[in-house]
Amino acid sequence: MSKNSFSIKFLYILPFLLSLFAFYNFIEYAVCYHSVRAISEIKNEEYMRIMIYGSSDSVSGSTVSATFSIIDSNGNEIAVIERSWSGSYLSVEFNRISMDGKNFMFPAKIYGTNQILTKSKKRTRGTSLAKYYNDNFQCMLLGAGSTYEQRKKLYSISRFATMTLPVIDFGFKNIYTVDLSACRTGVYYSILKDSFGNLVLQQL
Repeated sequence: MSKNSFSIKFLYILPFLLSLFAFYNFIEYAVCYHSVRAISEIKNEEYMRIMIYGSSDSVSGSTVSATFSIIDSNGNEIAVIERSWSGSYLSVEFNRISMDGKNFMFPAKIYGTNQILTKSKKRTRGTSLAKYYNDNFQCMLLGAGSTYEQRKKLYSISRFATMTLPVIDFGFKNIYTVDLSACRTGVYYSILKDSFGNLVLQQL
C-alpha cells in the first residue's frame, strides 16, 4: 500500500475516530456527573502517611526509598506502597473533581524528580495509585459503614479523575502536587486537608 493510499484511507476514517473519541468522553463525563449527584462529598481529613527512608546514588542515577500508606475515610490504612523511585526528591500528585458544589480528591501518582517542585506543567511518569484503592468496581477510599452503591459511585468518579487515557475533563478536574523534598528521613508525615480544603503536609 502506498503512502498516498494510506493517507486517503486515514482521512476517511478520521471523522469516525474523532466522533468515537467525543462519544467516549461524553459517556465518561456523564457517568461521573451522575455519580457525583448521587453521593455526598467524602469528608477525608487524612489521605496518606509517608516515611522517607533515604536516598542513594549510583552510576545509573539517584534513587529515593520511601513507604506510602493510603488512608480511607475512617482513617484506616488500606494499602501500602514501599519501594524506590528514580530521582533526588519525591512528590505526590492528587486529582480533584469539582462538580455540583462538591469536591472529591484522589491520590493519583507518586513520582521522583531531580529538582524541588516548580510550577512546570510537564507531565512526569510515576507510580499510579488508583489500582491500590479501586477494587472490583468499588473505591475503597470509603471506609467501613459505607454501602456498596456508595463505593461503586465513588469508583466512577475516581475513574474519571485518574484515567490515564486521553479524556476531556470539561474543566472539572484539577491537579495538585505535594512536594516532599522537605521531609526528613525516618520521620512519619501525613498529607491532610485543612479547613479551607487545601492539601497540607504535616509531621506526625
